[in-house]
Amino acid sequence: MNCYASDTHPHEITKLVSLFSVNCNSFAQVQRTLMQHASLPSDVASEHQRRYTEEHSGIAHRFFNAGWSRLQFLDSQIVDAVLKKATAEGVSVLPVHDSLIVTIRFADWLKETAVKSYHELTCFTSVIDQCQTLKCYCLPDY
Repeated sequence: MNCYASDTHPHEITKLVSLFSVNCNSFAQVQRTLMQHASLPSDVASEHQRRYTEEHSGIAHRFFNAGWSRLQFLDSQIVDAVLKKATAEGVSVLPVHDSLIVTIRFADWLKETAVKSYHELTCFTSVIDQCQTLKCYCLPDY
């Protein structure tokens, strides 16, 4: 099931509830944040959250743990691993926030290195389509 899927709520609200559920520390924080961002009354926001939790009971144990901080740290570790490998191999990479910029000549190298770094850090196989996950940009060779 898609984490934004819901039998009872509009996609926009369900997406907000989903994002807030993994990024907030408590049910009450999700409720307050949903009230702010979707301009919902307290009882309606609470009901959206309660139903979302029921509909996604298989992942509900992951809710309310501020997952964003762990994900941002993992993202920084992946970028750091790519930069270390680039330095060791003499490849010029320009990091800009969560993006990596290389010349076209190194586009495939960057994608392969990002995939390997992700696997080394998570033990999972990544799905990177033209490096969109890391926002990789390729500049013409000069």
